[in-house]
Amino acid sequence: NTFENNHADNGGGAIYGFNSNILDSNFKNNSASVGGAVYCGQNTYINNTFFTSNSAENGGAIASEDKALITNNTFKDNDAEFGSTILLRYTKNNITSNYIDNSKSDKCAIHDSYGDNFIENNYFTNPEKNISYGGFFIEFDENYADLAGKTISFPFYVNYIGLPVRGEVSL
Repeated sequence: NTFENNHADNGGGAIYGFNSNILDSNFKNNSASVGGAVYCGQNTYINNTFFTSNSAENGGAIASEDKALITNNTFKDNDAEFGSTILLRYTKNNITSNYIDNSKSDKCAIHDSYGDNFIENNYFTNPEKNISYGGFFIEFDENYADLAGKTISFPFYVNYIGLPVRGEVSL
């Protein structure tokens, strides 16, 4: 399925859904105030999907409430004030094994508003703009970035309410 050039004044430029499965799809040039392409409520599964050039005030490609599994997707050139790629509004979201190219944005790729989310094994093209955080607990593990042609792995890079905090970096 392809969703292109859709707009919503509120959530989800192309899809606003709860208890949804979004598989093998393409989202391009969609926009909304929250979740440029997709606004997902509880129990949403998004897999093997491409998100390109979507935009929103919050969550350029996706805004998720809670209990979403977002895995094996490709994100490129999405933009938003908070979460140029993904906005995590509440808890129990699992963001795993995604390719996230936010190199054209000066904003963080993932914004976690609340905490208690799991972000693991993602590849970021812009290691200085990965994750911003306004909540209380978050777990990061084995995320990757490309820096000057070398792949590095790091547990996390967090911008905690404007104060950068770094995890270990291994080359």
